[in-house]
Amino acid sequence: MLPTNKESQVAQELGLLTVNRKVVKAVIHRIASDVPGVVQLGGDSIWKRLFKFLNWKLGPRGIELELADGEAAMTLTLVVRMGSRVPEIAAEVRRRVKKALKEQLGIDVRTVNVNITSVKVAGDEPRQIEDLDATATRDITRKRRFDFDDEAPL
Repeated sequence: MLPTNKESQVAQELGLLTVNRKVVKAVIHRIASDVPGVVQLGGDSIWKRLFKFLNWKLGPRGIELELADGEAAMTLTLVVRMGSRVPEIAAEVRRRVKKALKEQLGIDVRTVNVNITSVKVAGDEPRQIEDLDATATRDITRKRRFDFDDEAPL
């Protein structure tokens, strides 16, 4: 299998189907992220935190992909939930990714290597917007230790 950088061509009955690398990565990212026990693809890095702070959108992370004519090989970098059974998660990710790429894009998967870079406790996961709104409301109604509207005792 000779890797190309941009696309995979799949021979079909009436011609060639050309699938862009971004499409393959998007499918892999969606499928792998849906596996129970997977918190995120790609590890935490200073760059990822900086992009989140600046509200810049990141593309799919944690996927090293090699494409050739109708075949793919990849290495997925995952962060899993603490207490999960890592071998079972890796096997499920492999199974789902192989099945999805074959059914959705017609691409055969040769290998799916899985690297686990970190584990996270359930409470370490990113909060949803609703949770942040609830926290902000609680902070406003909570009695503060120092209230500068009161006069300071002399």
